[in-house]
Amino acid sequence: MLSYEAYEKSVFDWLMSKHQADNNFTFTVRQSATKNSETDYFIGTQRSGYFATTFWSIPVNFPGSSGDAMSLIFVLGESTYTYYFEFTQTQDPKDDQNRAVLNLIKTIKEPLVEKYKLARKINETAKMYTIRIAGLKENYVSLEAMCQDIDGQLADIIAIVDQGILSVKQSIQRFTAHRVTPQEFVSLINKLNQRVEKHHAIIKEIGSEEKSVSTETFANSMPIQLNQILYGPPGTGKTYNSINLALSIIEGKSETELSLEDRTSLKSRYQRYVDRGQILFTTFHQSMSYEDFVEGIKPRFHETDDGRKQLIYEVESGLFKIACAHAAYNTYLELHSSEETSASAELVGKFNSGVFQKTMANQDIQGKPVVLIIDEINRGNVSAIFGELITLIEESKRAGRDEALEVILPYSKQKFSVPSNLYLIGTMNTADRSVEALDTALRRRFAFVEMMPNTELLGDIIIENINLQHVLSRINNRIKVLLDKDHQIGHSYLINVQSTRDLTHAFNNCIVPLLKEYFYRDEEKIALVLGPGFVEIENDNFSGDLFPDFDKIRKPQYKPKLNVLEVPEENIIDALNQLIG
Repeated sequence: MLSYEAYEKSVFDWLMSKHQADNNFTFTVRQSATKNSETDYFIGTQRSGYFATTFWSIPVNFPGSSGDAMSLIFVLGESTYTYYFEFTQTQDPKDDQNRAVLNLIKTIKEPLVEKYKLARKINETAKMYTIRIAGLKENYVSLEAMCQDIDGQLADIIAIVDQGILSVKQSIQRFTAHRVTPQEFVSLINKLNQRVEKHHAIIKEIGSEEKSVSTETFANSMPIQLNQILYGPPGTGKTYNSINLALSIIEGKSETELSLEDRTSLKSRYQRYVDRGQILFTTFHQSMSYEDFVEGIKPRFHETDDGRKQLIYEVESGLFKIACAHAAYNTYLELHSSEETSASAELVGKFNSGVFQKTMANQDIQGKPVVLIIDEINRGNVSAIFGELITLIEESKRAGRDEALEVILPYSKQKFSVPSNLYLIGTMNTADRSVEALDTALRRRFAFVEMMPNTELLGDIIIENINLQHVLSRINNRIKVLLDKDHQIGHSYLINVQSTRDLTHAFNNCIVPLLKEYFYRDEEKIALVLGPGFVEIENDNFSGDLFPDFDKIRKPQYKPKLNVLEVPEENIIDALNQLIG
């Protein structure tokens, strides 16, 4: 079974062999590329498991339009290959060109259906008029066998469509539609080659600049803020990107470099650093306290020599103090490499006893960085959680800096300072709380990095001719008018959608509940955001004679109630077509 990339390359090679045998046989390839699709041959994505080509140049333009009106679509299953032909166009065309395309598809319907099996029934009343012709077999384990079957169908279907174009042009002479010409094909292939070569050149340049970054070089070359907060609406990838940022800090690589790497590899390396104590992760919440985060007195049972259990109280270090111990130890290792350990308890013990203090205060020594990620940092009472240490996390107040400060901790009564190689990364959901509402002390000590929805990442995700980039853009533009930009819907809710089932789940289980939270008990605004396909008017049988008549009492004005629906999978495409408008 081939990988997605090998599958795509094999299909491209097969189509090219047909062109080389017959110069008039042409097809289309991808012309522009978004992130992670720079070397793709065709429209489609590995995430969605499909790619597509067409053999005609037929412009279509209507709200929500994406892809081609006529396509040969290749699908990669878990263990099989599949293909089908799709012909689709809006049933509400606004100009002659789009009316002609709809006319063409309806013209070729009869000869197609007479000869080939439909992959699904044609819905004559749907917003999109779609004919989907199934492959000769339901699926294939041999790509060669599938290409042979396509070969036989393709010649017939091309002839049927070409004849249909001639027929429609007799009534609509300005109709633009023709087979891709050999000259157009050469231009398409040249642009494809230029794009791929440019991407390979970038990769080569990055690779040639890669080198082992020593701790000393890292400290001098990376202008990364010690304290920063990634903030934005839900689903914009703040937690996701905090992993890349942590790796960037530790490995001395740019985030651009890391974005070109396989996500599985990044996660594996991230986990390795977590296991070493070089990355630590926590989530703030309303119950988080100074005693949890820095240090506090905690009860525990101690077994005496005679076997009895005695309740005692000890000062226990919190996660922030543990992170500081790991960072201080990394600096200490620069001079004492023979004393290597990774046990947090041992490190905290040495940190508390002042073993690392001398090397921490040395401005000429910089240890490997340690990263503490604080998810949902705005959900906790930051001033109470950090306490007196809120001042010590400032870059200029860190150990070894000219204005370094230290404090006496209230429970352990030990001297404490924050190492200069400890990085703090916070994430913040602006739908919960705006940046302006944050504690002023926190805002002064952190750099803020805004992360807004990136709809371009959805540009290649097309489900039943619905471009998810258009869907999310339309939703967010409406939310910005009705609320503000901090309550937009993030792209991550749709980034992994591969089917109508995924799409239905994303809306019913993620997006609609989020909108209900944003517009609490205001179904009218939800209707304005999502369109009529997601709501229904409740029939409460209200009649005008429900209330008695009085001369000086005004009857209440009837206002129909709206219910937000859980849209079933079979209706999700129609609902989204209504959303796009």
